[in-house]
Amino acid sequence: MIVEMDDSDKLSRSAQYLGAISVAWIMLDSLLTYFANQWFGFLPPVNSLLIIIFFIILMTQGVHAILPPTYYFVVLVLGFCGFLAGKILAGQINIFSIGEVVLSFVAFFIAYFAFRWTSHVETYAKVFLYTSLIYVVVCVIALLALMPTVFPIVNAVWSDNGVPVLRPEITTDQNFQIFYLFPIVLVLALPFKFVRSMIAIFGMVGALFVLAKIQTRSGFIVFCGVSFMVLMVPLLTKNLGRAKTVILPVLLLVVLILNHDVIIQVGDHLIARFTEKSGAGLGSEMGQDRLDSSLFSIQHILDPEWWVPRGSQEFINRYGFLPHSTMTAVYLEGGIVGLFMWLTVFIFPLMALGFLLLKRKLDALATLVLIGGVASFAIQMSLHVPFLKHTWLWAGAVLGSFIRVSSSVQQKTEIINDKLLSYNNMDMTRVRYSILNEKCPESSGIKFKEIK
Repeated sequence: MIVEMDDSDKLSRSAQYLGAISVAWIMLDSLLTYFANQWFGFLPPVNSLLIIIFFIILMTQGVHAILPPTYYFVVLVLGFCGFLAGKILAGQINIFSIGEVVLSFVAFFIAYFAFRWTSHVETYAKVFLYTSLIYVVVCVIALLALMPTVFPIVNAVWSDNGVPVLRPEITTDQNFQIFYLFPIVLVLALPFKFVRSMIAIFGMVGALFVLAKIQTRSGFIVFCGVSFMVLMVPLLTKNLGRAKTVILPVLLLVVLILNHDVIIQVGDHLIARFTEKSGAGLGSEMGQDRLDSSLFSIQHILDPEWWVPRGSQEFINRYGFLPHSTMTAVYLEGGIVGLFMWLTVFIFPLMALGFLLLKRKLDALATLVLIGGVASFAIQMSLHVPFLKHTWLWAGAVLGSFIRVSSSVQQKTEIINDKLLSYNNMDMTRVRYSILNEKCPESSGIKFKEIK
């Protein structure tokens, strides 16, 4: 069962909507930039407005609402100093390089606020569903060239056995597009609602079409992984509805069988990128490059000479390309304190959420955040995104959800202990446990047959 949190002691409903709007703004950043560039001929500072949102939250909700507990805040400050030191040592002191660091942390704090103080999943389900749906619609229209002047694409070129192949780019880099598409799948983990589920399924089909056409292998793998997790999670959380765990795979199988030829035709270039052994294929870039990138930080983590930030240029000088691993990028850009911060505010809380899921103590919203956090981690292990706002959006969401759920579990445990103590003090020979009938779910893992 899912633990449903009581929001009566949380922030006001207006604060919930403020958090949701802030998250939606971050998720829509590349789309706003895409249209502004087409209509006005320049790239607006969309993400710079996050600073204004940050101060609005700070002034209306207070410091306590947007900053994490002291330990995590100190770690974040150390990490921030590490990234700034990396920019200084790399000679990248300008408004853009410093700004990308500042805005990354601002995105983290906004996401922390958004998911720390509410368990109202319906609000964020709408954010995930409709922001991703907008991207799906825009990308599909652009790829079908229905209105090319309004929805233009930029074509990159790669070689398939010596044959030039166009690879379209729409609102952002092809490999980054997955950040904007996978959230639409998350809502399928929730209990079935006809309209919402149908929109999500059609959006999912559209997203797969987009990923096939922009030929992003890592994005396709992550999208399939998210879909699998969405189907498996109800097996651990009964209230999410388990029927879809059987029904959706059967429907998918039927669609695959009936549309096999169309699917192969749509995804022919993506299939070629998976099978091509030279150039862009699995045998080179996606395999060895990513392996080298991931192992680099592990191989140098115990060497104090590398604890000082050196910047990603150090990796480029050695291998000739940017590290295809955010873990390595964070280590190079922020040094040992930057890596420690990334582990502390993202990886460790993500693992903790996973354990809480196995113990059946996650609410629905925290479950969606866990899946999104795992997806973000998978993307980060394949891409160089140390300062992408979505990287820190999911980190903040993970930490906020972890603190919220763990605090709630602790409070419920204290309530149970207090009531048990009162029962033990009663002059009764036998008291059957009844606290679970009030607010503590059986998923808490605490079972009392009787108290003598």
